[in-house]
Amino acid sequence: STILNDMGNRVNAFSANSVGDLALTNTGLLDVQGLLSSQGSIVINNTGGISSSGAVAAPSGAIALTANSPLTVGTAGVEALGDVNLTATDLTSAGNITLNGRVVSTSGSVTMAAANNLVQNSAISAALAPHGLRTGYHNHDKEFKVLPGETELPWDVFFGNADPSVVMQFDTGNALSGGGDALPFLKAYPGRATTVHLKEYDVANNSYAPPVGEGDVPFTEIFDVCETTGGTKWYIVEYEDEALPALDGINRCLQNLRKLGK
Repeated sequence: STILNDMGNRVNAFSANSVGDLALTNTGLLDVQGLLSSQGSIVINNTGGISSSGAVAAPSGAIALTANSPLTVGTAGVEALGDVNLTATDLTSAGNITLNGRVVSTSGSVTMAAANNLVQNSAISAALAPHGLRTGYHNHDKEFKVLPGETELPWDVFFGNADPSVVMQFDTGNALSGGGDALPFLKAYPGRATTVHLKEYDVANNSYAPPVGEGDVPFTEIFDVCETTGGTKWYIVEYEDEALPALDGINRCLQNLRKLGK
């Protein structure tokens, strides 16, 4: 492992190409202008704030960034093979997390804990608006399970703090697999479900095998909310289970949707 103890408050395009981790302990505001650990993990613990103006990447490991003050992810983002943990405490000032770039774990989970506010993609939304573009977030199942030590669902933490222009791309099957009934969440954030993924789920068998309309997702009620207060413009039909051949599965979905008046 490589241990850095930097008081200069700047990490500029630092990389480690051998097997091992990068660990950085710093005092004061830290600007990470580029950090790559190609064979290991990245751990940063800072007594002040952390901002990234370059990419932070661990393509073979995990990433943990802890700021005892605000933590801001820049447009270049954070990406790891394993888990990504972002933490902002209020030890020295307001513990806010601001995400202006994507945060990705290709094989693990993403955990964010902010002592105060979590704001996602505010800068990206503002930058895209003049071009007639918007950004959004698509859920899986983890957003509907309370994390250890927390009281709010990740979904509510995210959309309760994200700019209202951020699209809420709700996936009905993924949500139900995590214990989240779509209806309360669609009602809680009116006008934001611009696109909705129609995916089925069978609760008793913990399965995505049923085509749309043949499982436990209450599509009739969902359509009513989407088309009255949800602001939905597009339904995206999704069938990705191997229980049926792909074209057979999507055809069953289509026929069932026709029966529901779509």
